[in-house]
Amino acid sequence: MPDVTLNINGHSSDVKTVFVEANELITAVCNARGARPVANITWLEDYTSDVFENYLFSVASFENRTFNSNSVVKFYPSREEGNLTCISKIQRTNITILTQGTFYTFLYLLFSWWSTMLKIYQFLTLLATEM
Repeated sequence: MPDVTLNINGHSSDVKTVFVEANELITAVCNARGARPVANITWLEDYTSDVFENYLFSVASFENRTFNSNSVVKFYPSREEGNLTCISKIQRTNITILTQGTFYTFLYLLFSWWSTMLKIYQFLTLLATEM
């Protein structure tokens, strides 16, 4: 099982309550370390199913035959009080093999690789703009 941590505006998941100013942008980072296969990270607000549509997800590194993943969500709180949860689940990837030849499989793998690279680029761009 991966080791999962949650940071909100720099406060670690050891802190149970984080106080923020009104209209303050919340930056939440969920890290899943030591997963195999890659962990799928989803976000819950007030225990409601995945309500965040726009968040970044990236596989940060591969070490000791396990994956380290990060997910970042930014939002402005809509109420005075709320609960934010990140959930890490092991993601199993299914690949469909078409019998018409290897060209289709190659295109699928190329698209999957490109999609992952795009997510990493978006994550790095977000980090660069914050510095």
